[in-house]
Amino acid sequence: MLEAAQRLAGEYGVGGQNTQSSPRPAVTVADARRAVEAFKTARWGKWCDALHGADAAVRAVAKPDTAWENPTFVLALRARDEAEIELDIMEHMSTREWVDLFRREVRD
Repeated sequence: MLEAAQRLAGEYGVGGQNTQSSPRPAVTVADARRAVEAFKTARWGKWCDALHGADAAVRAVAKPDTAWENPTFVLALRARDEAEIELDIMEHMSTREWVDLFRREVRD
């Protein structure tokens, strides 16, 4: 666990500067936890913003009777559903799943 925390913190530059002339500083579990929490907060915020934007687009449809004929309305509904699904998934993720997602996102 400590090795994974050190690797995560090193990939995100948490815990000090990494230079060629000096060895890597020790990374604490708290550093890794903060990095994963920051990632979680940013990802949650991104999907909340997407949900609010899609809701605004749905509400902006001038004529509810013909909304389904409006491609913007349909796309906004799709975007809203996608955001709701992502938020629901994130709400039920375990700490291990968050760490795994964090590691995958860092590498890409």
